[in-house]
Amino acid sequence: MRLVDWNIQWGRGVDGRVDLARIVREAKSLCSTSCAYRKSPGIS
Repeated sequence: MRLVDWNIQWGRGVDGRVDLARIVREAKSLCSTSCAYRKSPGIS
């Protein structure tokens, strides 16, 4: 089992761009069989 905990800091990448779709693509590429996603408290 592999566990990935990724703090996305409001969707901003290290290059300063806000691109949630890119973050989702990267997260999916790390999970070959299944992934679980959760929201931080207070985030809509």
